[in-house]
Amino acid sequence: MVAGHDPLSGGAVLHPNATSMTRTDTTTPQTADWVNVFGPSGYDVQPDNNRNRKYGRLHLPDVLKGPNQWITDRVDGLITDATDSPFTTIILPYMYMEYPDRKIEWNVWTFDQGLASRVPYESAARTLTQRKQTFSGYTVRQGLAITMEHNFMMSPEGMQNFHNQITQVVGSIQTTNDLDVHMALMNAPSYLGQVREKYYLEDYLYKSVRDYIDMFGFVQRNMNAMDILIEDTKSLIKNWGGEEPDFLLCSGKLTFQLTMTQEKTSYMTQGLDGQKLLKQGPEMSMYRGLKIIKSKAFSLDEGSAPRDMLRRRVRVAEYYVGSMSELLEVQLYDESSDSFHGIKEATLREYAWKIDEDSNYQSVLLIRPNIEHYMLGVIIGRGGIDHLGATLWGQTEMSVFDDGQHGVWGMTYKYHERAIVFNERNLHKVWDIAYDGYCGGKDVQMVNMSNPSSRSQFIEEMNDYSKDYNGPSIVPILLQPEFTWLPSPLLLCDYKNPNTSVSALATADLFIKDVNTYADRQLKKMTDENDKTLLTDSISAVYHMLSMNNNHQMVKDAILASTSNESTSCKLMYQGTSRWLTRTAPPREVTGSGHHGHDYVGVTAVRNGKHMQASSAPMVASTIHRMS
Repeated sequence: MVAGHDPLSGGAVLHPNATSMTRTDTTTPQTADWVNVFGPSGYDVQPDNNRNRKYGRLHLPDVLKGPNQWITDRVDGLITDATDSPFTTIILPYMYMEYPDRKIEWNVWTFDQGLASRVPYESAARTLTQRKQTFSGYTVRQGLAITMEHNFMMSPEGMQNFHNQITQVVGSIQTTNDLDVHMALMNAPSYLGQVREKYYLEDYLYKSVRDYIDMFGFVQRNMNAMDILIEDTKSLIKNWGGEEPDFLLCSGKLTFQLTMTQEKTSYMTQGLDGQKLLKQGPEMSMYRGLKIIKSKAFSLDEGSAPRDMLRRRVRVAEYYVGSMSELLEVQLYDESSDSFHGIKEATLREYAWKIDEDSNYQSVLLIRPNIEHYMLGVIIGRGGIDHLGATLWGQTEMSVFDDGQHGVWGMTYKYHERAIVFNERNLHKVWDIAYDGYCGGKDVQMVNMSNPSSRSQFIEEMNDYSKDYNGPSIVPILLQPEFTWLPSPLLLCDYKNPNTSVSALATADLFIKDVNTYADRQLKKMTDENDKTLLTDSISAVYHMLSMNNNHQMVKDAILASTSNESTSCKLMYQGTSRWLTRTAPPREVTGSGHHGHDYVGVTAVRNGKHMQASSAPMVASTIHRMS
């Protein structure tokens, strides 16, 4: 025999049935062959008294079947000791449990600090408060199996195949545990949400929405976005009484965008370091004291490509309003072609929804309810068992089986495992901070409100959250009052039946449940009650006609939408970029606000994650493509 590599122990051992001068039988294993694979139980294999008879297949001796602790220990070691996964070493490290079937319980104590107050003699001092929260959970039993044909198992090729399958099992289990760490971090309670509800009882909703809008696509809009985000997170966690963060979990595309910019690779601004970065590529292991850990893509859906859990699709809404008096056309940005297109006044009147044909309409409202992009998020925290949580595991078992009917033998590996975040105070999640590609919903294709086929196409595409939006983008509405301004944002809902049309809206990790209050607050900015009524009546009618209420039957936040691979839709409409050309007056240009901010030629590259936004947006191009 010749020396080889043992897939379990890692040492130099004798390969069974390797070519030698003294052995010609390649189907009958010897004791050393059994021992190399099955450990000490191989010594218990008795010689086969019928070994001189001819058999079609080789079967495993009964003494080798069943649980095998020797193999189990070695596979356990490969998983927990030899792993280089940062998810189960830095973020939520492995922690062995002797009895994983039991209920897991842990307590979180909160000791509130306060200022000392003046205390007169013969009176009691104010007592500091403390709280205890109790949580519980269970591990999950999981497993995988490998198989090999009987006559193949002891050949040199079979041993190499066995080695590869063991490696496959170890890698698959580690990938499963890595996914569980991702899910544990995403599903962990948001301590920021608890703080908002406790201390900002009156205005936390509006502040939270504003924070989300400001952070939407923040990386492309600000060169120092990650610096601001990291320092802001450190300050937040410190105020919560947490520990200094030590890791930042994000998509690899985000680190590429952070490093491979002209400002950071230019010799003029960075010297030799900039040239070195440009030559070597975006290697980024640390940033502002945090270890950069790149999130993984997992094959979660059969027939679909692996996907990153921190990359998700988000749909947002915009509106554009202007007077129809002397109007020639309105120019809107088309992100699919990275240009501005003009929509003529006659086309607007033909396609728009109107109460009746005889009314005098003085303004037009254009709504884009399904502008969809891929967005990236980050998770920042302090990892480790003492600070954040652990990946609990135990009761592992590698069991050997023999299937004589099908001529195969194999091994099944079963184990209990569960990744749990014990202290969410040391964790902060920020969603949708960077663009990563345009999906649809921001071209100039309009819904023909008088055409049932066009409306049906819009409804079908809008209500399918499982794929990129690919329907008409603009819903046109003619209004009787002359509007050139509306509050931003407006809520897209059925104002006549608010309790049945929408009960909640989702912006990232925040559920807006008191949407009626939010809508009323915005509408109070309109002083004319008659105009307000006509506006809400028109929006409600279109909302009902296009079955937009179906959207709110499946309201999901970032966590639920990412897990189910569905888009999140937020029907808070912000004012978008538009240009209104009239026959007599100079063009009226309206600057966009909200999620995307201002639109300009070239911004498509920014929202595809391939460019950084200029410090000042260029003017709208003079060349306009007109729609007939």
